Amino acid sequence: SEAFTLEVLGEPTARIERKDGSWVWRWDYAMVTDNAGGVFLLIATKSKTSVERSTYVVLEDGVVMKAWQD
Repeated sequence: SEAFTLEVLGEPTARIERKDGSWVWRWDYAMVTDNAGGVFLLIATKSKTSVERSTYVVLEDGVVMKAWQD
C-alpha cells in the first residue's frame, strides 16, 4: 500500500502523476563502497566506488501495481 511504501522507503525523490490517474514514485540514491587493503603492509590502497541508482513504484488508487530498480 501507499502507507507501507512510505514507511519502508521514506519520502520519494519525485512523484509523477500519469494521465490515467496513477502515480510513479521515484527514489534516487547512491551505493558507495569503500575498499581498503594492503600488501604485506608495504603498500596500502584505498578506493571508493559510487553507483547511482533509482527505485520506482507505480501506484493505482493507493495500491502498488509495479516496482523496479535501475
